[in-house]
Amino acid sequence: ANKLLDDVENLPSTGIFGAIGFKELHPYLVGKETVASCLDVLKTNTRRYAKQQRQWIRNRFVSRDLQIFKLDTTDLSQWDTSCGEPSVRVLDEYFNPARKDTLPALFPHLHQTSSPDARKEVGVTKLFNCDICHKTLAGEDQYKIHIASRKHRSAAKRKEREPMVEKYKKLKEENSKKEKEEGNITTNSTAE
Repeated sequence: ANKLLDDVENLPSTGIFGAIGFKELHPYLVGKETVASCLDVLKTNTRRYAKQQRQWIRNRFVSRDLQIFKLDTTDLSQWDTSCGEPSVRVLDEYFNPARKDTLPALFPHLHQTSSPDARKEVGVTKLFNCDICHKTLAGEDQYKIHIASRKHRSAAKRKEREPMVEKYKKLKEENSKKEKEEGNITTNSTAE
């Protein structure tokens, strides 16, 4: 029993053992904290993680004015009607342009978080090439997002500086050769 307790105390904090839930209850399993204090920490960390997820979604999708739908996944017994069917309808509308703007009437419980005026047709039939980053992007929207990205801007600046860097390296190499030649001439003249 003591060996088992030692094993529990020395569990790694990565992988499954670092997941929300286990790491907060670990002090209780070891006998250092009460269940109530561990549950308080668990609730705090869960709220913090949910906030990070909402912020990521806001930054990744909403700020780009993409169409987002909120589905009610809280009641598993109603999964097909509250989540499954609406998801199929969203995909059906996306791939069949003739059915545009039918979702609100068909599924009033399906909440669209972006405005209908902001909806854009995603042109994935056209491919765009970025010669600087050596990437192929599907659709004009993705290309515009890529061009505005920090990674692309940095690569563009690097590419712009390449001729100057090459010129500097060549000049440095020439100066180095001249110094060596002058050094050889000086040592030869002093030897005579």
